Amino acid sequence: MLFADDATIFFTHQNLAEIYRCIKNELKIIQNWFQVNGLLIMQIKHNMYYFTIKGNIREGWDLSIGEAFLKRENVVNFLGDIIEENLKRRDHTDKVILKVCS
Repeated sequence: MLFADDATIFFTHQNLAEIYRCIKNELKIIQNWFQVNGLLIMQIKHNMYYFTIKGNIREGWDLSIGEAFLKRENVVNFLGDIIEENLKRRDHTDKVILKVCS
């Protein structure tokens, strides 16, 4: 059995419908690549993060890899940096303050 480590995909565009279309297409390509290369996709590790400074958080996107739907999260710890969906960085600032004060 072969394993691949975590992977991250970033998309940016001013048009939300275009982002959605691109992501759905790329997820199909990823699923096919995993199948061709004999890799398994851990269904419990699928997450989706949507970042915006405009406050127009998109609800109801039904993104999936095969049968596994991506769960939307509001905060991600990415390489030790805590990023919130609104890009305010309060959680990261609080974490740094706690480390400095302890």
